Amino acid sequence: WHSPDDGVTWRSLTDFLPCASIGALAFDAANNRLWIGSGEGNRAGRAMFGQGLFTLDTTTVGNASPTIARMVNLPAPRGADDFRRLRSAQILLEPNAANPPIVWWGTNEGLFRSTDSGANWTQVTFNGAARDDVASMVLCTSTGTARMLVGLWDQGLYIRQAADPTQFDALTTDLGALAATPTIGQRIVLAVAPSNSERVYLALGKSDNTWDGIYSSNAGGKGWTKAGFPTPTSPQPPLGQAHYNIIPSVRPAAP
Repeated sequence: WHSPDDGVTWRSLTDFLPCASIGALAFDAANNRLWIGSGEGNRAGRAMFGQGLFTLDTTTVGNASPTIARMVNLPAPRGADDFRRLRSAQILLEPNAANPPIVWWGTNEGLFRSTDSGANWTQVTFNGAARDDVASMVLCTSTGTARMLVGLWDQGLYIRQAADPTQFDALTTDLGALAATPTIGQRIVLAVAPSNSERVYLALGKSDNTWDGIYSSNAGGKGWTKAGFPTPTSPQPPLGQAHYNIIPSVRPAAP
């Protein structure tokens, strides 16, 4: 949906697409391109699958038929039909000097990476395994070094290898309070502070769909401390639905 007047009126731009369920968006302002990941990346009985990844030329949003293109290529031996099974948890655009940004697409069947605006895709591996359910991802720094963190459903926190951007390793050291958690749990949702790229937040869901708490790191995913979750007053039930509805965001000017 698009609003030209700060939300007073709205118009759907995607009624003609083969899927109405949208799970992720990312805006490439330099190239006037909105990346659209169909299918919702949450887990629920009513969760809807997608029909692939699309791009919108944002210079055409005022047209009767805005220009939306569909990505149809996936790494071999997969093909276009595999897009139908994928649900989008997140799209992340990584700056790549003067080149188009690197596109990271987190799905329920793994993390995909494209360096050529979606013409070709490489599937990322986690500890050598290609198919894993992505919950969230962030780009951050630690003492000036760029880092990429990915949270996987039921498996924990991973970090990109410095030598190979298509391989990620489990993050098992310097976890601070996070290391004391008996079971990583069901869901990891990440957010990085726009005003301080070393400050990262992590919401940790448990396997019973309640929340373990919110953790924060001042060192790009190292040395986590636990802040806890608010406790609703009676008779409200504890905060739940860790498998479904949460989007963390950090205030732009205050980490």
